[in-house]
Amino acid sequence: MKTLGLDIGHCISAGACFDENNKGTYRIEGKNSQKTITTQLMLTSEQLDKLKKNLNGKGYPGYKFLGTIGEFKIGEDVEVQTEGGRVFRYFKTHPAAFNELYGEDEQEKKELRINHGTLMACFCFALLNQYIEKSNGMIDSREKLKLIVGCPATKKWTSAKAKKEYAELVKKATGVNEVEIVPESRGALFGIVNSNSAKKISVAKGVIVFDFGSSTADCTYMLLGKRLAEFSWDLGASYIEREMLKKLRDSAEKHRESGLVPVFEESVLDKLRVIKEKYFRGAYTSKVPGEYTIKFENAAGEVVKGEYVGIYNAFMDDTIFNRTISIACGETSEKTGSWSELCKEFFEEARNIIIEQEKFPVDAIVLTGGASQMGFIKEKCYDVFKIEPVNDENVEYAVSDGLAWVSASEEKYPEFFEKAKNELEVNKKCEPDLFLETVKNSITDYIYSTFQKEAFEWKNKDYNLSLNWLSNKVVNQIRSEQEQLEIIINEEKERISENIDKEIKDVVNKYVKGFFSPEITKVLSYDLYGFNVPIAIKKDDIKLIVKNIDIRSFMSKSLDKFLDELYFYWFSGDWIEKLFNYRNKKKNEEQHRALDKNKRTVYYDRLLQREKKITEEISKKVDYVITDSFAPIVADFPGILTEKLEKAFRVAMLMDFEKIGWSD
Repeated sequence: MKTLGLDIGHCISAGACFDENNKGTYRIEGKNSQKTITTQLMLTSEQLDKLKKNLNGKGYPGYKFLGTIGEFKIGEDVEVQTEGGRVFRYFKTHPAAFNELYGEDEQEKKELRINHGTLMACFCFALLNQYIEKSNGMIDSREKLKLIVGCPATKKWTSAKAKKEYAELVKKATGVNEVEIVPESRGALFGIVNSNSAKKISVAKGVIVFDFGSSTADCTYMLLGKRLAEFSWDLGASYIEREMLKKLRDSAEKHRESGLVPVFEESVLDKLRVIKEKYFRGAYTSKVPGEYTIKFENAAGEVVKGEYVGIYNAFMDDTIFNRTISIACGETSEKTGSWSELCKEFFEEARNIIIEQEKFPVDAIVLTGGASQMGFIKEKCYDVFKIEPVNDENVEYAVSDGLAWVSASEEKYPEFFEKAKNELEVNKKCEPDLFLETVKNSITDYIYSTFQKEAFEWKNKDYNLSLNWLSNKVVNQIRSEQEQLEIIINEEKERISENIDKEIKDVVNKYVKGFFSPEITKVLSYDLYGFNVPIAIKKDDIKLIVKNIDIRSFMSKSLDKFLDELYFYWFSGDWIEKLFNYRNKKKNEEQHRALDKNKRTVYYDRLLQREKKITEEISKKVDYVITDSFAPIVADFPGILTEKLEKAFRVAMLMDFEKIGWSD
């Protein structure tokens, strides 16, 4: 199934597909080779009437009806007006407001009787038509197409309910197979990695992405495989255009006292947006009114020469640095200040949450979105974080490029995962059998070496010592060093964890590096965390092993008798009481009496002769406890390995984050 990343912005839209052959993105241009498509839609009076008739009081259009009412004109091609037609701009709003009527005031809403959701459906329908037409065969079927659509990071867009409603609207409007909603700032991180600045970024160390869009300013924090956190303010750059228009109108009002009437063009907001974008890039430096002016007419409708209000550099500076605006900062809070002041507060809020409260590491900061091109944004970001931010070098396509990479990751993940899983199964390097055998041998060797060491010292003592003394000495010595057995087990757990991590890293990197571009692979460099093998020997198990080592039986003439006794005590539920009775019974027997050095030597020699049998019996008892204790891990290991491999791939392909709850 083909995928298309869509950045449907408040002002412009961009689309990109993943080009597997070139390990990059293929950007789809609009009509007339436009790099992006302006988010404005023109409906004729006839189209408006047909849409209204199909609303049926439900607020949304009959989606299948969209293709029957003629071509929707979008983008730059809507400049030519049709009699009774209407151009719609800035109609993008969060899903909860899709049913709200479009209009600047109540009178306009009453006249139009068309809602935001209907307009967005019409725009999406027309947008996909253009992309199919201009994709050069990259997109050949709606039915086989998946859309990855960006949205602001605010909860109004990213809640499960909001994403479902947005995806449903886009899917029904476009007729595609599937729609997935992804936060724009997360997509932007993928998008920026192809730039030269990407060398400074590693998601494995903690990255903040600030995306200054037209409707919102979004913050996304990412720590690969660990954290994903987002919040958003309604600090969109469209506020600047609105303030520009208000400032123009305020200035124009002063001329009304002289009986002059200001003449605003129909496309004034489009003109203001062009000037704003130039100002962002530092390309608007007019010291006198230049690219846009408001002229005045007298009572006779004649243009009055010498009377105008225009936009120049100082006008823009005043709009951004001095004019006071109020914005929503979440569901309940609001902030007031100039646009530049609020930008700094936005950075300060992010620092307070990410660094001060959550104590998250921050290795890099990425600035994306059109407004991020303004020099003061970068300066204020540095003032707050003391980290030189990385500027997005591809403002218009940063999000759509990133979404194309996201879609490619999700598309290739199942294939990569299955191949890697099969590869691990063939290698068999991560199986638990070797681990269990190594643990068993290590513990057996440790117990026997302790037994042998104590017996050797017992043989060479210069005073009489009984076999009972030696038995107690061995048991007590191993008990006192019981932690050493746990250390042996933990060392083996760490060893298999390292082996598993290495095996998984190798196979994951093999596929990821072969798929992504070198720049993206570098940004996605990651460290897998310990396998954390859920294995533990209980202390009671170790005591069982130790308590059933009876030195006297090792040295008796009847090895079979010893084995029978050891087996009996091992499996008996009341072995403590029976062992106690057994020892009391034998307490005064001859073998408990002190032995002279010569006799101790004879017994020691017998011990050496039976060394193999003794080791085998210790091994059997150790094997019983180890196998019984580790039975769950042996049974669950294939599932655990699969889970670990899946986690590794999702982490490596920027698909896996633990969501933490930030308020808006």
